[in-house]
This record gives sequence, structure tokens and C-alpha cells, in this order.
Amino acid sequence: MIKINLNPKKKEKINFQEFSLPDVSTLLSNPYVIGSVIGGLIFLEIGYMFYLDLKKNRLLDKKQDLVSEKERLKKIEKKIKNLKLSIKYQKNLTEKIKLEGKIYKKLAEQKGDFRPMLAKVGSSLPDGVWLRQVKLSRDKTEINGFAFNPNYISSYYDNLSQYYKNVSLSSTKRETKKKNKTKDIHYYSFSLVMNGWKKPSNSEDKN
Repeated sequence: MIKINLNPKKKEKINFQEFSLPDVSTLLSNPYVIGSVIGGLIFLEIGYMFYLDLKKNRLLDKKQDLVSEKERLKKIEKKIKNLKLSIKYQKNLTEKIKLEGKIYKKLAEQKGDFRPMLAKVGSSLPDGVWLRQVKLSRDKTEINGFAFNPNYISSYYDNLSQYYKNVSLSSTKRETKKKNKTKDIHYYSFSLVMNGWKKPSNSEDKN
């Protein structure tokens, strides 16, 4: 069974005691209050100075890190520069080696071309003829020598004409050399100039 109170009692109002802030002049006249305020300000200033010092140290550390990083980047940049120079040097060296290889190959080919010439100059030499100097080139061949009989020089001339289109006796001279006080030796010096090399056939080369 539910009871319903039709005449509820009114709640009593609670009266709060009135209060007021203390007077500022009263607070300022209190040395403990003044000391507490000053102490708080000093504490705040010290704390702020500590914060600034901490922040300054962090910035200095960051600056040092940046300086170290800059030095590291400089070293890396220097290594890259040296590497580029090394690559350039190696590239130039490779090109130089290639060029020298081509030169050596060309010289080897020319040497191969001169070999049959020199062989025929030697094989055409008759007995009684001695050579002092032989100059070979693509354009011409020059021979200096001597013989005790001019007929030997003529034979040599004829032999060389088989392998050169043009053979000329540029100079010949009778010379005398004293062997001792009572006897002289007579000989003939000569110079031959040839051009228009006739390349021999393979069968002639084998012979």
C-alpha cells in the first residue's frame, strides 16, 4: 500500500554567512605575506632562468649537431669530388690505352709491310757488296753501301729492279783507304733510291 502525503513540509532555506575579502592594505602590512610574495617571485624567476638556460643548452647542442653534420657533409662532398676525379682519370687512361693500342696495331701492320721489303733487300744482295745503312718507308727505300767492284753494284741494281718499279743510283764514288804505308785499298761507295714497291705473290714470299 502506497501512502501519499498531500501536505509536504517545505524545505528550510540554509543561510550562508556572509564573508568578505580581506583588505589589501591589511595584507601588505603583514610581513609574512610580503615575504611569501617576494619569495614566490624569486622562485618563479629562478625557475624561468633555469628554463631559459636549459633551452639555451638544447639550442647549443643542436647547433653542435648541425656543425658536425656540416663537417660530415663536407667530407662526403670531398670524397665524391675525389671519386669523380678518379673516374675522369680512369676514363682518360682508358682512352689513352685505346689510342696507344691503335698506334701499336698500326705500327705492327707497318712493320709487317716492311718485312718483305727488308727480306728482298737482303736476298738481292750479291757477294762482294756490303751495306752500311738501309732506310725503309712506304714512299721510298734508301740504301747506302760499298763494293770492291762496280759490277757488283750493277748486279745489285738489277736484282732490286725486280721488286721496285723505280730504282735509281743516286751516287757512286771511288774511294781509297790506306791499309798500311805501302798498300792502299780501293772500293766504290754507292747510294740507291727505290720506290714503287712491287708486292710479291704468296709463292714468292714462301720462296
